[in-house]
Amino acid sequence: MILLFVLLPAGLIYYYREQSGLVNYLPADTPFYLSLSLPQAKKWFTPWLVWQRADKPNTAVSGLYQKLDLISWPNASWSEKILPLFSGRIELARLPLTGASPTGGGLVLKARLNDRAAWFGLFNLKSDYGGEVLTFDLAMSGAWGALTKNPNKIVWRILGNDLYLSDNADILGQLPAKRTDSLARQLKSLKAKVGLALIYAKDKDFLAIDNPYIKALSQSAAYPLVIGFSQAEKAVNFNIYGEKSSAEPIKSTALAERLYEFDSAFYGQNLASAYTQAEASLPDNLKNNFWPILQNFYGVDKAAALTEFGVSEIFLVFSGTDWLLNIANKTPENSNLLATLKKAGAALFAITHPEAVEQPLGDGTKLVELRAQTAGLAWREEPWSYAAGAVKMESLSGQGEKSGYYVGFVPDLGYILTTAMPLLNQYAANSEAAVDVKNSGCFMPKNMLMAASIPIKHLTANELWQAIASKIIITMPQADKISGCVLLKD
Repeated sequence: MILLFVLLPAGLIYYYREQSGLVNYLPADTPFYLSLSLPQAKKWFTPWLVWQRADKPNTAVSGLYQKLDLISWPNASWSEKILPLFSGRIELARLPLTGASPTGGGLVLKARLNDRAAWFGLFNLKSDYGGEVLTFDLAMSGAWGALTKNPNKIVWRILGNDLYLSDNADILGQLPAKRTDSLARQLKSLKAKVGLALIYAKDKDFLAIDNPYIKALSQSAAYPLVIGFSQAEKAVNFNIYGEKSSAEPIKSTALAERLYEFDSAFYGQNLASAYTQAEASLPDNLKNNFWPILQNFYGVDKAAALTEFGVSEIFLVFSGTDWLLNIANKTPENSNLLATLKKAGAALFAITHPEAVEQPLGDGTKLVELRAQTAGLAWREEPWSYAAGAVKMESLSGQGEKSGYYVGFVPDLGYILTTAMPLLNQYAANSEAAVDVKNSGCFMPKNMLMAASIPIKHLTANELWQAIASKIIITMPQADKISGCVLLKD
């Protein structure tokens, strides 16, 4: 009986918290929604309750929040003046346009206020507030300023201890009524879990960021899109939710985990099948130009690429200006594959080592033309030893040059084309570098169709993101599933 009296109030608190969120008041056709657990979030659950959720950000993630400028205005910075006043969860949504008037849509934010007096002080107000809707003319900045259609206006209202912010006064008068067709039901049908953070987007127009990689991802994603975030020791993991996949996971070798050791890397398998499925949706200029360029410059035709490369595991890793391509085909008799790699290597060498060819002109003078010619290039034998034995590699390099192009078959790895033997040594060795990434808590699925490890600096020149994170790791366990993590800096 005592246990019942303890569990019942805790259960009611849990139910109230779940039902009082902004998401329950939003229509199902809401274009965009964000839910974010704050560093000041209170734990309402004792450790022995089975429904406890550890969604309070740790130290590393809390530091990230300090650098995220969600909303701010002159003399009110996000990290110093606004964030400390909020607790619980921040919910931010863009409401759809209603009727013929564009004033029906707009942004709305909900957060729990833990210091009303300090909030009033930001607007030079006294504490005799009666619950009315207040409007202020302020130059909004941060993410809010980028998303709003009214960047010089903010409207807010306080109900109990809950603060509601908007750029449209009409929105705040409509929210108190719960909806039977709410966005909460939509998220529940997608089995989305509200952990550290959650992003929902109805269609591809939700994120107007001028970045080619993000645009490519948003254009190719399936909608509605739900991205759930969870925290680890020094990383933020993410997972894209959607319809349950009927496809079987594709097994990958242990080498796939080696991607995390290098500056940046790519892994893929069965790419021929993936390309065939995606070819119809690719832009015409890419389809019409990619294969001719590959053939004319590198001597690799479409049939060879899809036949020799497309059915094997492929690893492409980068370290500084050097790179290594590994076709994990363990059959040493595949002379076609080796010949294809040598053609590509010779073409690359010829481009970086053009020959001077004199061309006579009509006036008797001569023009010196630089040509990338592969005729006459000869691969030299390059003995190489590693832990598993000795291998005969072949090399192309200029006289006196320390780097060049190296190709060969390594029994434990498959076929290799690289620009530097030290990188091959690192790739073949049992390096401990990946341990740092594993200890960060970055989620690494055992089975992957494709994966990429990309430094943040290669994705964006934004100083804020470069200060927050070092690398993003994206994995695709199945053709319709994407997960990964963002590695945080100390």
